[in-house]
Amino acid sequence: MLQKILSVSHPRVVQNEEVVIIQGDEGDLFYLILSGSCDVYTNQTVKKGKIIQQQQNLNSLVKGNFFGEISLIHNCIRTTTVKSNTSSTLAVIQKHDFLEFEIIIF
Repeated sequence: MLQKILSVSHPRVVQNEEVVIIQGDEGDLFYLILSGSCDVYTNQTVKKGKIIQQQQNLNSLVKGNFFGEISLIHNCIRTTTVKSNTSSTLAVIQKHDFLEFEIIIF
């Protein structure tokens, strides 16, 4: 299965602290971490209609983890920002290719 997924992907090398996806942007790519690690943030926390925090770290992702699937599956904007915390290599898959594999992956 991994070979099949990698056959429709292309590699992307990102540098330390490079932003990969931004909350609120349109999503058209899925990412699988091949090496390195990334942090997942929400850009703002709203409580009672007021922004109380600009950025909150939700999770850290490592080799074998993936991100970007929510906006592809639900056809919505990006729900988080993802930034590398080391130099990382990602497998990048286009939305139409991802949707062909969606049932198998999930």
